[in-house]
Amino acid sequence: MTQPIIKVTITPNQPMKVEVENATGTSCTELTQPLVDNGTLVEQNFKQEYFDDPTLPDPVVDIEF
Repeated sequence: MTQPIIKVTITPNQPMKVEVENATGTSCTELTQPLVDNGTLVEQNFKQEYFDDPTLPDPVVDIEF
C-alpha cells in the first residue's frame, strides 16, 4: 500500500488547505485530527476515497418523533 501524503497549501489571506492523498475511509480524518483538535481546521470536505471504506456505517439515521 502506498504511504499517505498530507499536502498543505498556504495562500496569503486564505484559509490553509490540507489534502490527504493515498488514504481511504476514516484514515484521512485520523491523520488530520490534530488540526481539528487545535482549531486550525475550519471546514472539511471529503473526497470520494473517504466513502470507499467498507467499514463505514450506513449513513442512514433513524429519528423518532
